[in-house]
Amino acid sequence: MFSAAVIGTHIMFIVPMLFVSSGHQYNVWEHVLYAPLHRLVWAVAMCNFIVVHNAGGYGVISSFLGCRLFAPLSRLCYGVYLTHVAIMLIELGSSHNSEYVTMIGLVSLNQQA
Repeated sequence: MFSAAVIGTHIMFIVPMLFVSSGHQYNVWEHVLYAPLHRLVWAVAMCNFIVVHNAGGYGVISSFLGCRLFAPLSRLCYGVYLTHVAIMLIELGSSHNSEYVTMIGLVSLNQQA
């Protein structure tokens, strides 16, 4: 199981690099296969990691991830996850001027007028 996770992770990072490497000719079939499958492969790899970790673990990796030093960081990240939407909505609602909509503004909701 561990080797499958390692191979899947390497494929996940190497295949997209092939699309952007210099000298690579555009092939529509590569994108047709990659676009619908990359999220599915990532989800299956993460599920595999979680199941194997809970079933017996990966040894050194499991003991590293189970370190007590990560507990405060995990609580902090979860707190930010719970409050970030409210903070973004307050920031957006406090604007007194109309906003010029750009892609960056849509992503960050942080534009100043």
